[in-house]
Amino acid sequence: MSSYDEAMTLIGEDDLDAADDLAHHLAEQDSEFLAALVAHRTAAGLTQADLAAAWGRHKTAVSQFEQPGNDPRLSTIRRYAASIGVRYQHFLSLDSAVHRPDTDTPVSRARTTYSDADAWNRSTRTAS
Repeated sequence: MSSYDEAMTLIGEDDLDAADDLAHHLAEQDSEFLAALVAHRTAAGLTQADLAAAWGRHKTAVSQFEQPGNDPRLSTIRRYAASIGVRYQHFLSLDSAVHRPDTDTPVSRARTTYSDADAWNRSTRTAS
């Protein structure tokens, strides 16, 4: 039996389907999040040219950011959100179809939720 076959036996076919479903779900969430940012920019009455001027960039930089299928850096998302006056938070949870919590791995022992509010609370406590 090859290493590949052994690995497939260990993780099982269902795990691959679940991982694929998770990947599609995450990509869909990214697309919806970026679309929501664009909708908030429009609702705020801001144009792509307004954001480009605030960023000191050409309008095409904003247009490329807003393109479906774009994969922006987190720092660009933060800049965009700050420019349109939007707060957002991150929320993480383990997908039980992919992750088996009964296994003793560092991931199963790790804290599985995190938000910007946690970071904000931590930074305000250390600043005082």
